Amino acid sequence: MTTKRTSDSSTADTHSESVRSESTLTLETIRSLAQVMKDFELSELELTQPSGERLRLSGRRIEAVMTAPPVQAASVAAPTPVAVPAAPPVSGKPPAVDKSVTVITAPLVGTFYQSASPESPAFVEVGQRVKKGQTLCIIEAMKLMNELESEVDGVVTAILGENGRPVEFGEALFHIKTG
Repeated sequence: MTTKRTSDSSTADTHSESVRSESTLTLETIRSLAQVMKDFELSELELTQPSGERLRLSGRRIEAVMTAPPVQAASVAAPTPVAVPAAPPVSGKPPAVDKSVTVITAPLVGTFYQSASPESPAFVEVGQRVKKGQTLCIIEAMKLMNELESEVDGVVTAILGENGRPVEFGEALFHIKTG
């Protein structure tokens, strides 16, 4: 994949998009690439596949130019992805918060592990009763293993962390229903 960054936003092309109907690039893929352009503030992005197909995205409008062995191309307008705001609660009141559920969050950035080693059983499972101070998981940060302990006595109702995946500071990892 070749990418080209251009700071001149006047290179936006207003031509319509040409996409081969049997192309391996789906509209979803093109939308994802457009989001990458937006995220990294690129005014131009070019992708060349081993099959010889080329996709060039430019400016605020998406220009997809597919080149391959002689095949007739069709002209298609590309819809722009739009963020839809969340609907407000129907009652006009904020949703009720279950005060008997304690959310255990990550105290640091690191990698979430449900057990001490891949061969070991998980520290806790959903539905399991836990005691205050009991180890719930390990968060590895800079090669140090940090045990995360329960802050309350209760029953684990949700495990939100995914084994082996990074977690952010303050990210919800467990829900524990007290009582």
